[in-house]
Amino acid sequence: FNEKLSRFTNAGTISIWKNTLNRITAFCNARGYNLDTLRFQDMTVEWMTEFDSFLALTAPKPNARAINHRNIKAEFNYAKKIRKANIPYPYTEYKIKHQETTHIDLSIEQTRRLATFDLMDDHICKYRDIFLLMIYLRGINAADLFDAKKSQIINGRLEYYRKKTGAFCSVKI
Repeated sequence: FNEKLSRFTNAGTISIWKNTLNRITAFCNARGYNLDTLRFQDMTVEWMTEFDSFLALTAPKPNARAINHRNIKAEFNYAKKIRKANIPYPYTEYKIKHQETTHIDLSIEQTRRLATFDLMDDHICKYRDIFLLMIYLRGINAADLFDAKKSQIINGRLEYYRKKTGAFCSVKI
């Protein structure tokens, strides 16, 4: 995991991977496993199930636990593909649990009411206007909006690369 961390540059990604390493460390400490000698071969379906139960003590929602499992799975995939490691692969049997999330969409009427609602406090108005701008720009992520530069406006469009995914976006203003 430490080698993997050195390949990342995004602070958010590094934080997520460090959290996974911390959860594995806590799990090993709680179960009496020696983290220094933990190998891929030790991470069986039973180990994954036990690890998930451990995670559930502090993260009852499956999607919160799935982040850690996806990181571990990525390490297995990296070891098998890049390092050509001949290791048992628990993810053929162990399925990462997740829940579908519900999206809460504002109707056009709700958006209009929000836009025209008279707020007495200018401070609150500023945040409402930022929220509305995010909606108007097709749901632009806050990090992408706050990093946007005037130079990214080309022919009436905001053109940028998503900070999180690197995907190119072009939104008509």
